[in-house]
Amino acid sequence: MKTKNIIFDWSGTLCDNLSPYLWVLEKMFNELGREMISLEEMQREYNVPYMLFYNKYFPKLTQEKQRELYHKYVIQAPKADLFSGVKETLELLREKDIKLFVLSHDLYCMLNEEAKREGVHHLFEEFFGETIDKHIDMPKIFKKHKLKKGETLYIGDTVGDVAAAKHNKVRSGGISWGYQNRKVLADSNPDILLDQIEDIFKYI
Repeated sequence: MKTKNIIFDWSGTLCDNLSPYLWVLEKMFNELGREMISLEEMQREYNVPYMLFYNKYFPKLTQEKQRELYHKYVIQAPKADLFSGVKETLELLREKDIKLFVLSHDLYCMLNEEAKREGVHHLFEEFFGETIDKHIDMPKIFKKHKLKKGETLYIGDTVGDVAAAKHNKVRSGGISWGYQNRKVLADSNPDILLDQIEDIFKYI
């Protein structure tokens, strides 16, 4: 069935904010009394829902405290840019009349600011931000915009993203340049695995 809708994760998938996130994460780890983990460990262990990741290192950390600390530091973090080729790819997808959405854990204010700054905000039907569990929140997009699952592709950069897509019976896409490395993503068996954003045209 032809792909008519694509739901993207934002951070690590479209937006190159790994370095800013590591900056935020180090601040959070330090405040919580633990030494920062390595990039390799973060890319191996990061997962969504994101509390699975945080509770691995801080078992007693509540979601409320995590959000408090994250909000505290993310507004101070360095600015992030889109990955190379993302803007052009999104524009070509819209020319093909494919509807685009974002489903992200990121704050609404950050999503809107980054998308507007990079000149892609108008290309999306809607941004769904501050999601806690994509397994639960993804169906809200289907319902609100009357999307057919068989015509929808979800693309993210973590095994949790792949799992959320599979749970909701939509095609799952993983990307190899995000928060988790290629092997970890491949082991989660996404329907497609992209090594560059332009590869998406092979699958729609």
